[in-house]
Amino acid sequence: MTKIAVVDDSLKALNAIIDTLSSEDWIEVVLKCSDAFEIIRYCNNQSNLPDIILVDVHMDKMDGVILTDYLHDHFPKIKVIGLSTYIAKDIVEDMLSSGAWGYVNKINLRYLTKAIRSVSTYKVYIDPMIAVDASQRLVLIKERARQKEIRRELQLTKREATFVTLNSSSLEYTEIAQLMDITPKAVINIFARLAKKLHLKSRHSLLLFSVQKKLTKITHIPDKKEDD
Repeated sequence: MTKIAVVDDSLKALNAIIDTLSSEDWIEVVLKCSDAFEIIRYCNNQSNLPDIILVDVHMDKMDGVILTDYLHDHFPKIKVIGLSTYIAKDIVEDMLSSGAWGYVNKINLRYLTKAIRSVSTYKVYIDPMIAVDASQRLVLIKERARQKEIRRELQLTKREATFVTLNSSSLEYTEIAQLMDITPKAVINIFARLAKKLHLKSRHSLLLFSVQKKLTKITHIPDKKEDD
């Protein structure tokens, strides 16, 4: 049985995904939720994690690229498949470089179960409608591995590196504190140490620095469609 979690902030899309998977007796949907915040809290509090998480690319507060980056760092055994109506090459590559194993166009979910089967056997799957070669993931992941080298060079602790990732979202200090399981004051202290270490003055300057150093990404996605 393959355990699946689904995160999508469109109720219509979420229901369509669940309907597509419901007829597959080898798939068990262990969680369906509407935002990245909920899926991270779920994983932080579970010993029996899902095998695969289906991640909507375009979500409020924390998009699918940042969420995938976080999951890849903290739960490396979980495989992510990105879902979106957007099939632009740069968006797909952003997801792959953040650690996703697959990408499926939500306009037509007929390839979804095939993607899950492939990814569950450690094979990258890209929707045939998308002009990105699956082999490109290896190149992108190697580029991403450079992030860890840069973190070491900057002497970032694990908590500081986590804050750098979450800082790329629009989460408030209190929300970041909940995800990191620490107090808001502790989060402020983490930023204070980062600011001193990196000679920065604000969360915005930290974001610009982390993008420049390729520690994180800001994915350009067009204005959200109602059904995405």
